[in-house]
Amino acid sequence: MCEQYCHYFRTDTVVSCSEGNNCFEIFGTAALIRNILLTHCGNICVVYECFEASESFFTYLLVSTSLGICQVSKLQGQLCVTNIDDVKQKLVILPFRNDFVVMPLYTAAGANQL
Repeated sequence: MCEQYCHYFRTDTVVSCSEGNNCFEIFGTAALIRNILLTHCGNICVVYECFEASESFFTYLLVSTSLGICQVSKLQGQLCVTNIDDVKQKLVILPFRNDFVVMPLYTAAGANQL
């Protein structure tokens, strides 16, 4: 039996499963958080879904992926589970034609790390 949560507050960001606020980098891939679980052992896990396709959004003057910006499409349709510690960079996700563009979200507090 697990408890489910909509938000998990970390020191650097809020992990959320709310649409539009649930895009994160997990294992180097853009993913959407679908659920946040607290297991009976006290572990916090996330249920997530990755995008199948990822490519550069632009290549002139530089390749967009060098800035962490890419165009993604086609959700895999397969849910995965991992520890909350595997959820890395929060991403902004914007609709673009039939796909999406994702880019890292930098806050004033996070700007000192650049």
